[in-house]
Amino acid sequence: MKKQRGKQIRKTLPLTDTPVSLTPGVEDSNINTIPRTSPIQYSIDQLESALIDADDLFARAAIPYIMIGNIAKQMVNNEKLSGDGIDIAVRGNEVTGTAISTIKTLQPEVEITKDGFTYYWMETPIRVHFVDSEDEFFKRPDKVWHNAWEYFIPNPFSEYLKTI
Repeated sequence: MKKQRGKQIRKTLPLTDTPVSLTPGVEDSNINTIPRTSPIQYSIDQLESALIDADDLFARAAIPYIMIGNIAKQMVNNEKLSGDGIDIAVRGNEVTGTAISTIKTLQPEVEITKDGFTYYWMETPIRVHFVDSEDEFFKRPDKVWHNAWEYFIPNPFSEYLKTI
């Protein structure tokens, strides 16, 4: 914990994306204010890092998830990831009290509603949508490989693409 030329040192805690001041005795009233409303196109590194964090969160909560939106399309087409964040679907029957408790423990700032929640990994938004478990696209998801991970995607994907 060093001071660098009179500047405050800040760090983001893993799995929470909550900035904290590492400069002893210095309080910063804006430390929890992260601009998150502008339509930013995130880099491939930011999106890949967010994917790894989402995978970690859902593995710890024991929730299977399904990649949706443009990120899923890019995975299927074996393209480099680009976009304004990560979109994930979770079937409603997978959202249990234990799973919600685990998510709130790992992401304490998250506001979970009946429709889902959004959290941030290194300022990259990860939008989680709760979907009907009987929806034809999510009932029996397909799989796609992206880098070293296997991800669920909507099935049939070609029909799903027509809806986005």
